[in-house]
Amino acid sequence: MRKQTKLVECGSTVFIYDFKNRSDIKNLHFERKNPVGELTHLKRLVLTNFVEDRPLATFTLRMPLVNYETAELKLQSFIKKLKRSSGQSSIKYLAVAEFPKDEQGTNVIIHLMTNIEISSLTSAVKGFIENEEEYFSNFWGDCVNIEIFPQEILLSIIDHAYCQSLRSSHYTSLTKIVFKSRLKKPNIYWNEEADAFIKMKNVFDFPYHFGEEMFDKVGGFVNVNVFSLYDTSFFTKKLKSRIS
Repeated sequence: MRKQTKLVECGSTVFIYDFKNRSDIKNLHFERKNPVGELTHLKRLVLTNFVEDRPLATFTLRMPLVNYETAELKLQSFIKKLKRSSGQSSIKYLAVAEFPKDEQGTNVIIHLMTNIEISSLTSAVKGFIENEEEYFSNFWGDCVNIEIFPQEILLSIIDHAYCQSLRSSHYTSLTKIVFKSRLKKPNIYWNEEADAFIKMKNVFDFPYHFGEEMFDKVGGFVNVNVFSLYDTSFFTKKLKSRIS
């Protein structure tokens, strides 16, 4: 069996997967179209698009469960409002809905990540906005919280919301729980290209490194190494707990 290396570049975080297999593999099992694969893809999108030095705004939007069928339209309308209030003509975003844990729950929480700096949210609005959360709550029609989260919290939020929604009695396979637009996909490199990327970007000099071995149904035993400008060890630890 020949050694294979798959490198996934997610902005400031680089994942390197080393394994031995006779066949050419496009995706390992934990990357394929299954709940673990979908969650892995979501977290990679977060790292690629919303982890940087700028203080980006994350919204927590509440809405009644009975109105959830209108969630996508409401989000699109909310993004248009953000464009007008911030003066930003193009906004990329990722939103994940968190269904109530109990059958008696009546509200859905939508976690909305954007590429808008928190200081620019109302920079194009005439007049003084005393309370931005109240300003956006009035438009949304329910409670809105606005915060800045470090990358490990963003990953934790996505993990919790996605998994809770899948387990919720209110979820069916026909219910959409992820909404996104204009997101950049991670770059993927194999073998020689991966080695060249490592040398070109000096990946081994990144300040944070996390490595371990895990078993994958397709790749077999896989050595996973994560190099990052930030601490993203939560990603791999949670992944291992999902597939073990």
